[in-house]
Amino acid sequence: MDYGGFDIAKRCAKGVTMNPISAWQQVVLQNYANFKGRARRSEYWHYMLANVIAYVVLSILTRASGIFGLLLGVYWLAMIIPGLAVTIRRLHDTDKSGWFILVSLIPFVGTIVLLVFLFADSKAGTNNWGTSTKYPAGGTMPPPPPPPPAS
Repeated sequence: MDYGGFDIAKRCAKGVTMNPISAWQQVVLQNYANFKGRARRSEYWHYMLANVIAYVVLSILTRASGIFGLLLGVYWLAMIIPGLAVTIRRLHDTDKSGWFILVSLIPFVGTIVLLVFLFADSKAGTNNWGTSTKYPAGGTMPPPPPPPPAS
């Protein structure tokens, strides 16, 4: 999908790394309520990092002037849907149903289990939610580099 000449999928396919701003643009502007497909770890965690930065900045501004509290509330409400969508797409990338997000409702253990799922690597090949952009041919991770020569 192209957004103003900035195509994330093409950049990722070429091996260009994602940054928090491009991840935020992709999740919010291109995939606001897209619950289908897959989201790689970099997309998910860069989006979350961009959100944390935005919340911190808005919170600091709210302390300086209360009028920013309204902006913080509006931003928080606006980010609920894309946050859920990217989390579900991240679960799809690990070959889990989006319903696994509900595991976080289990006290204490649920959040840890969900974090393990979100930190997991992409599943290779094609699953019910599409083809992996990281391992499209269905292959596994590339082999580790050879050990250094013994001296």
